[in-house]
Amino acid sequence: MLTKKQFDDLLGEFKKALPKGTIPDYNEYVESENMFEDYLDIFRGINTRMERSGSSNIKWYYDHPFFNGDKLKLEKKPCIRYVMIGEARPKPNEPVINNCGGDENNTYFYNVTHVKNTRWLSEPCRAFNPLLTRPSCPNQKAALLLDLASKGYVLVDLFPFAITFTSSIRKKMNDLGITNFFYSNYLDPILTALCKLTCHDEKKPIVAFSGSAITHHYLMHQIANGILTLNPCFSIYATPNYFIAPLVSTALLPPTLINWLPLPNALNGIYPNIGLKQAPFYRAECWDASFSGPHFLFIRNAFDL
Repeated sequence: MLTKKQFDDLLGEFKKALPKGTIPDYNEYVESENMFEDYLDIFRGINTRMERSGSSNIKWYYDHPFFNGDKLKLEKKPCIRYVMIGEARPKPNEPVINNCGGDENNTYFYNVTHVKNTRWLSEPCRAFNPLLTRPSCPNQKAALLLDLASKGYVLVDLFPFAITFTSSIRKKMNDLGITNFFYSNYLDPILTALCKLTCHDEKKPIVAFSGSAITHHYLMHQIANGILTLNPCFSIYATPNYFIAPLVSTALLPPTLINWLPLPNALNGIYPNIGLKQAPFYRAECWDASFSGPHFLFIRNAFDL
């Protein structure tokens, strides 16, 4: 978790692209990061809230959703096999609380009270367990997250700031080198920390990108061509998909999406085209043609499921 100084230093770099933007709230960041740490406790197999707070008297936002006291709610501690890179947690909205305590106006992945539909939750659920349903209550959301953790799935953001991103901001961050800066100086240390919770078997955990496409395609192309390196603890499918694609110089950014022919098993020989007319250029990319978030078939493709 970032200290206030680290948070402010990163914000100073970020604001080169957004000098008049809204200043993110550090306290909101800390609470959100603690929810992320709650999720990582599943892979640690221990409840670290006491360690994180330094006191037993702190008032938490809610009871630990993945533990009964100090006992993990899964029979077996899982390990990390799949890491999805997101952009940033959404900017908080005014809560709208339903009759079971679910907030139907917010979507943060790691907040179990946030039950408004988001593709960053629904699509990985469809990828790993299509029988899972959309949650309406916090206990249902916690159960979904426990199931994803049991499969080894983690979502990590490229930026720590809950603000509204636009296409122009994303392009400016790419042009000014800010995207690369956060990849190397914020995301990579997180991946290094996660490495301790991976499975440490013969198969390296896999990284994929969920969007936004403007930011993540820009990074993915640099990884594919050796300009950026991936943390050595992890692997990534940095090859183009097997559909008919134009030849593109490695010095040029290829198109974000490519049309494919309606052939059976068009995507890496794994999945038939079920009405999808476009797919991301690289196999490790998961967004659909609307850019509104990841698609479960592309998640399965990126993680070789």
